[in-house]
Amino acid sequence: LARRAGRALGLRDYGRVDFRVAADGTAYFIDAAATPYVLPNSSFFAVARARGLSYPELLDAIVRVACRRSGLVLPELDVAHVPG
Repeated sequence: LARRAGRALGLRDYGRVDFRVAADGTAYFIDAAATPYVLPNSSFFAVARARGLSYPELLDAIVRVACRRSGLVLPELDVAHVPG
């Protein structure tokens, strides 16, 4: 649902889509943010961390997705050695 909502709203590269789920399991779209906070204490990063991404890995992924879309190529970065 989040991907479909993001596409419908024209979100690119990354974003946040919020839903509320009713007792009967129906999901209701509440809000979307094209540029959610990506601070180390943000809910956006909390989701990425739950998926196994470190903060530097998350930032690297966001930049790389945008660069690919724009036709830019970045060198590989060893994010395991970046503080954060």
